[in-house]
Amino acid sequence: GRPTQAILLFPVLFIRHMIRVGERRSWTDPIIAGLSLAISGYQYWYYALFGGLTCLAWGIGVALRPRAGSGGSVRVLFRYAMVALVALVTVSPVAVPLITSAASGETPGLLDTDLWGFWSSPPVTEEGMTIGLFLWQPLRRLAGFYVLDPTGLERFLSQNVLVPAIALVALLLAMRDRDGLPRMALCCAMVMLVLLGAGPMVIVGDMIIPNLPYIAMVDLVDVMRRLWWPARASAFVVILAAVAVARLVLRAGRVHPLLAPVAALVVAVPWFADLAASRTYPMRTWSAEVPAGYRCLAHGPEGAIIELPYNWNQLHLYYQTAHQRPLLGGMLEDNLVFTPAELQELLDGNRYVSSLFEMAKLDPAELEEHREDLEALQDLGYRYVVLQRDAFVPTEHERDPSLGPRDMHEGLRDNAKRSRHRRSLRALTQLLGQPVYSDARINIYAPFGDPSPCADVEIAPNRVAVGTQEDIEVDVVASLKGPGNVLRRLWIGPVNEWGKRWEDLPAAEEPPAKEPPAKAPPEAP
Repeated sequence: GRPTQAILLFPVLFIRHMIRVGERRSWTDPIIAGLSLAISGYQYWYYALFGGLTCLAWGIGVALRPRAGSGGSVRVLFRYAMVALVALVTVSPVAVPLITSAASGETPGLLDTDLWGFWSSPPVTEEGMTIGLFLWQPLRRLAGFYVLDPTGLERFLSQNVLVPAIALVALLLAMRDRDGLPRMALCCAMVMLVLLGAGPMVIVGDMIIPNLPYIAMVDLVDVMRRLWWPARASAFVVILAAVAVARLVLRAGRVHPLLAPVAALVVAVPWFADLAASRTYPMRTWSAEVPAGYRCLAHGPEGAIIELPYNWNQLHLYYQTAHQRPLLGGMLEDNLVFTPAELQELLDGNRYVSSLFEMAKLDPAELEEHREDLEALQDLGYRYVVLQRDAFVPTEHERDPSLGPRDMHEGLRDNAKRSRHRRSLRALTQLLGQPVYSDARINIYAPFGDPSPCADVEIAPNRVAVGTQEDIEVDVVASLKGPGNVLRRLWIGPVNEWGKRWEDLPAAEEPPAKEPPAKAPPEAP
């Protein structure tokens, strides 16, 4: 994934001193809190936004009910204003251009909020591209992606647990603790984070309610139109929950020394059980070992490579550190919003590349020579085509019978997929020639007649392929067809594997087509 989203050192340091700002008459804590918030923003700008709004809500809560020794409401507000000032001054070199660019509409990928209203908030950018909004729905327990399918149907793809239920219980208990975290501040911060993480809608049971405060905030703050993953706000919920749990455990230890480990165990067991129930724990792992074929690509003639299937996952970016060759698309992949016009022109105009992409999608195109397009690729500096055979490994659900029964229709689909895979391999061979290197994980083709990069390299080929598909649950959200549906109802769909085609998912019910009126017979001349 994205390491910058997983590093929570500076957000934790910020929360620590944010709490202290409201408890102590010191100007050291505001400075450290402001610098920690700014560094969090340089690391991942979402965290600066979420942390800043959390600090705003926390400061208001503390000022409403200041504690003894804090200096009163006015001094508390001055100290939290100092946090904001330090953070803003530190991030201003990048924040000002970012805000200006978003306000002028120059930033790519801004959500088209002109399409939003009380009845609907489709996840569509100003460029017309549909995206997935990553939302945290605490009342439905799971986080997931809010998307539009090709038929215009709104779907919420539940993925995993971000905040275990016991963490929310711990926060409720912390609000009852008079000697723990300030209750008003904790309540204000939690309301702010829930409204942020839920995005433009709040799912309650089998209904969806528009999140009007969030929609209004997006309309007022242009930079929030680039907020595709509001669910990341849950990171601050987890941090505050951990602080609340730690204080409750310490308080139990003051009553009796044995109560502290018992309390920790009581919290830890359901915490990890909840994560395990959604398959978040044990954490998914991946091997840092670079496939043998990719290590071979560090040798041989210089030149760029084309990888198939295109935009399968991001592991190829890590593998690039081993072979150092340029990639078609690079990190841009197939995100149209951020793809330069020149690259899109190549993808659309070069029939050879289009044929390769279609074949790798298990949808073989008509075989043609496209000699001039092949020569154009060679002139651009491409040398090899790499087929990532890991992409065709059966999913985890297909490999593990304990994950659920499989019926005859699923088996037939698997066989059909394997058959299409074999046909695609044959078509690729006809178009590219025999691979100059092949093992269980990748095939390397040299369509321009270059020698194999592995010819003079002693390397052990991989004998087992590795797949990375994930399983998700699919909740289908009924499309909105106009006013009258203040509460939108959900239909809960079956479990599906991540990456299934939309055609395999349940489609929206359409009204029966009306028969055209009968035509009158022509009049006689």
